[in-house]
Amino acid sequence: MRYELRAMSLGDILDLSIRLMRDHFVLLCAITGAIYFPYNLLANFFTAGTQNPEAMPSFSPVILVGSLIGLLVVMVMGPVANGAVTKAVADRYLDRPTSFGQAYGYVFRRFGKLVGALLLAMLLVMFGTLLFVIPGIILYIRYLLVPVVVVVEDVGGGTALKRSRELMKGNWGKAILLGILLTIVMMIMSGLTALIPQRMLAATVSAAVTVLYTTFAQIVIVVIYMHARCQKEAFDLEFLAKSLAESQPTGETG
Repeated sequence: MRYELRAMSLGDILDLSIRLMRDHFVLLCAITGAIYFPYNLLANFFTAGTQNPEAMPSFSPVILVGSLIGLLVVMVMGPVANGAVTKAVADRYLDRPTSFGQAYGYVFRRFGKLVGALLLAMLLVMFGTLLFVIPGIILYIRYLLVPVVVVVEDVGGGTALKRSRELMKGNWGKAILLGILLTIVMMIMSGLTALIPQRMLAATVSAAVTVLYTTFAQIVIVVIYMHARCQKEAFDLEFLAKSLAESQPTGETG
């Protein structure tokens, strides 16, 4: 295999995530960018155009349409894009062929499972957040792997949530530290983008930064999932045994 399949340290997870991003940059960013780039570009222009309260009334069709599009992307198209890049990352990690169309096609066929599981997880996180924030953070980390479980294991609903909870046991520290690191990097990149004086260029760069960040974040989540399965279920040995069995010529005997 091109990428070693094993339980990893924090540094190993980060290093492998960077390698996956570098080796498959065009494919992974194309999958994420197909939805996130045009949406964020339009959102940035929309935000810039409404910063002046005198430029637009308190309610207008533009605001309504923009809000509806934003809701559609967040609730539907965002999870689809994340699921597609998750599928592509998992396939490349396991040395399987994949493509833009294959990744999206796979996720669209499991659209109900993916959105249903994410909606259930989101509702639990929102409920936890209302209980003085901390429970929401705990639930968010607990269900971090839900989209990967749905895509890789083809399960949904409560089963996906339970699997994520089980796999995240013992991996909270890694997830929190990686989350903090990614947040710092995003804040720095956003801060640098804000220094660009030209509005159109700034909006374009900001949309591109969002695509890069979202893609890399999904890669990290997939690598954490693979690490957890190797750590808890010896997935590395199971996958190796399956690969060796499939490589044996038909009819060969011991």
